[in-house]
Amino acid sequence: MNTILKTIAIVLLTFGCGYAQSSDHNDHHHAAAVDGLTLNHGQRWLMDEHTRKAFEQMESGFSKIEVGTATEEQLLAAATQLKQDLRLLIKGCTMTGAAHDQLHHYLVSYMPAVDRLALSGDVEDAELVAELLAVFPRYFK
Repeated sequence: MNTILKTIAIVLLTFGCGYAQSSDHNDHHHAAAVDGLTLNHGQRWLMDEHTRKAFEQMESGFSKIEVGTATEEQLLAAATQLKQDLRLLIKGCTMTGAAHDQLHHYLVSYMPAVDRLALSGDVEDAELVAELLAVFPRYFK
């Protein structure tokens, strides 16, 4: 089932946003090294309101759990909510241009991290998701 949802998300992300981004990023990545993610001439990329609100929702919801002491069930529930938030983000995507391209660089690392957490409920996977959520506001506003 998870493979089906991931495939649907990738198709929606690819065609719903009008941008094709392939990826073979299946290994754990450190948040500081999101492949291809750069600033806009030293400034953060401007997001549309929909994208900004979606990420505020994800960060707000995920920050309510204490990753280091959370149970597997709490981490799985948090991952389920993040996946729902991602579906809403993808469904409403209207961004274009360079900021949109940079968002895709970010999502190529973020989406698989959320998927791994949804499968494992593991603290290490949750820590990666938390790191990636912390990266977003460093590159986007």
